[in-house]
Amino acid sequence: MRGFRLSQNATGMLPPVVGVSQASSEQTMHDDGSKAAPVVSSYPHPYELAELRSGFCPSEAEKAVIEERLARANEKRMAITEELLRSDDPKTQVQLEELVDTVNNYMAAQHCLLSPIRRLPKDILSRIFKFYRPELVFFDPSPTENDFVIRQICSHWRSVVVGCNELWADFVIDFKGAMDRLEEPDPSLLVDQANRLLNVCIVRSGDHPIRFGLFMPTSIVGYASDLLAQLWAVTDRWKLVSLNMDVRQFASHAPKHYELPILHEVVIADREADYRPDLKLFSSAPKLTRLELDFRRPKQLGLPWSQITYLSWCTPLLNAGDYIDALQRMPNLEEMELANKELESTVSGQSVRLPRLRTLKIDAGGRSFKNVMQAIEAPALTTLHIYPVLASEYDDTLSAKPVVAFIRRSGCHLKELSLKRFEPPGVMQILEMTPDLEHLMLDSRNLWRKGISEILEALVGPDPSNPLQTTSTRMLLKLRSFYYNCGIAEDIPLMEMLTLMRVRSPKEIKDPSEGVPIESATLEYCVTIDEAHFEEFEKAALEDIGVDITMKKVLGGSLVKMTWPKELSKGVGKRTGSIEGEIARKESRENVLEMD
Repeated sequence: MRGFRLSQNATGMLPPVVGVSQASSEQTMHDDGSKAAPVVSSYPHPYELAELRSGFCPSEAEKAVIEERLARANEKRMAITEELLRSDDPKTQVQLEELVDTVNNYMAAQHCLLSPIRRLPKDILSRIFKFYRPELVFFDPSPTENDFVIRQICSHWRSVVVGCNELWADFVIDFKGAMDRLEEPDPSLLVDQANRLLNVCIVRSGDHPIRFGLFMPTSIVGYASDLLAQLWAVTDRWKLVSLNMDVRQFASHAPKHYELPILHEVVIADREADYRPDLKLFSSAPKLTRLELDFRRPKQLGLPWSQITYLSWCTPLLNAGDYIDALQRMPNLEEMELANKELESTVSGQSVRLPRLRTLKIDAGGRSFKNVMQAIEAPALTTLHIYPVLASEYDDTLSAKPVVAFIRRSGCHLKELSLKRFEPPGVMQILEMTPDLEHLMLDSRNLWRKGISEILEALVGPDPSNPLQTTSTRMLLKLRSFYYNCGIAEDIPLMEMLTLMRVRSPKEIKDPSEGVPIESATLEYCVTIDEAHFEEFEKAALEDIGVDITMKKVLGGSLVKMTWPKELSKGVGKRTGSIEGEIARKESRENVLEMD
């Protein structure tokens, strides 16, 4: 027997009707003279429910039975509908309408039995479920929260979820969230719930590498010895560890000897920490290369610094000495994201050479921004994002001098640049230092209308169709994508962007000395573009220069994007999509990275 068998009586008929009117419950005759049982009105019927909530996959013969059910149900629905149209009695009409709904539900259930998803093998379903859930699922150890909704759909899906090791290998035990949501949280009850959950995750994940997070207030630690012991018992499976707690308390439960053979990434948020001695908690992790810190003095952690290739460091107050010391310990750093509000002291005459650093993202303002730039030399840098979100409100503008000095000192050739809070003259100074730029992203905070027009005019270069233009040279000949955040500006440079696309189009660029075509130009937060005006503009742009323009609503306004049709964009060059990816990440960064 394969799964559940179809529910039918000895004659292959449907179950007898329950609670229908006399007129609608009369049996109909088939062509062969046999009587067809009417459709059930008490949906769902127990044995049909078993079919729906199982992994039942009908054979070809069983499909024929289901299709026969549907055909007879449809006949019954038509008969009831005709009776409904003839009836003048309001009470009867209500009963017949309910019966039509019953038959519709029944037919929907039968269609579900024919759904293609029932034929998917377990391994394919498992892969789909992995996409369904986020990278780390925040299990809430309070009794009111469920872990997997998808395992409650049917017994077959539950068996797939339970049997997929990888689905249980990513988990976060969030005591802080649970305590915030409960009016009178009981620490011992919460820890008991979390212990059982952790045991389930460890057992069901099999031998799969574990990625776990722990959000644990100090008031909980005294109850959590067994939970921490469970985690320390499987250090050979740790791949990612995220700690939002007092790291000393986590380390105090470590056994004398443990191995971290596959640990790849560590995330530590212990903002108030300022303690000695050196913990050396993850020093024996030969594959540890990624580090995310919300921690003031990272050298206390005893990490294998020379292995680190990715660093994300977010702290309200950054000590210049700690900053320099950390960078000196990481000669193999390839990507760094730094977010802070203030710097405790000044970097004076010191700079650290990071020969492999390719990506640098800075969220800092004022004196901190200047010192962060002053401390680094990065000859291999290709991506630079300076996008202050956390900086103090009074840091209205950033000076271009530290950026220009950094580029000149490093001798790097930037391919991607994102700038916010720079005035137009400063932006122009920076762009003059980046002739190899391919992707440019600007924010409107300090780029008033005249400023962005001057920048766009420099990107357009000589334009024979515009006699008023005075620009004799074209800037950024290798530029492929341009993004501009209009902010709350009412005067949107829509025509200038269209001119940029027209002059630097695949049709107009004939000689390599003229540069490469612009593949895309994007305007975000266009608050003054209404749909009627946009449709008119879109039609004219397509007819005049052949550019495709799309508009979609985003928070606070609209996003307008100009691109070339596929037939025109062929051969233009490889699209990296990096600017588009940064646009998508920007808002989440603004929401997530908030300082106290």
